[in-house]
Amino acid sequence: MINNNADMVDMEGFSVAYVANRYDIPVSLIKGISDDANHSSEAELFKNLNAAMDQTILLLKTIVN
Repeated sequence: MINNNADMVDMEGFSVAYVANRYDIPVSLIKGISDDANHSSEAELFKNLNAAMDQTILLLKTIVN
């Protein structure tokens, strides 16, 4: 199902979640979002990439520790 009002698009995570579900394996996905689901995504990606990576790293450190 496609939601045209989505705040984000996650194609790579879907494949991981699909296979995990198929084999009844629990999975959690953490993604740094660097752009929203609109037509200017490429420009926003490069503008926000470092901030998204930094925030994702902080979250992972919190979870691991």
